[in-house]
Amino acid sequence: MATIIVTVLIGVTCVAFGYLISKKQMLDMLAGYDPKKVTDKEGLARWVGTNLVLMGILAFFSAALMAVLPQVLTVTFHNTFATPCGFAMVASS
Repeated sequence: MATIIVTVLIGVTCVAFGYLISKKQMLDMLAGYDPKKVTDKEGLARWVGTNLVLMGILAFFSAALMAVLPQVLTVTFHNTFATPCGFAMVASS
């Protein structure tokens, strides 16, 4: 049950950060962001924000799957905020 709650919280965090970056243009939240090197700030905000929202939706989907199939599916989050493909679905035996 704790894993499902943590997964939902990660999903909420991803969606919230995605919204702030995409819609509110809060690019300063990005690690290593240098406004001098970015030519298309709106495009960067839209791309990063959309991917974060998609990661959040995938986390919600994973939590729902864990609730429905707890003994079949274990979701391990590894560097969720570092890479868009930051988590792997691992079937437990």
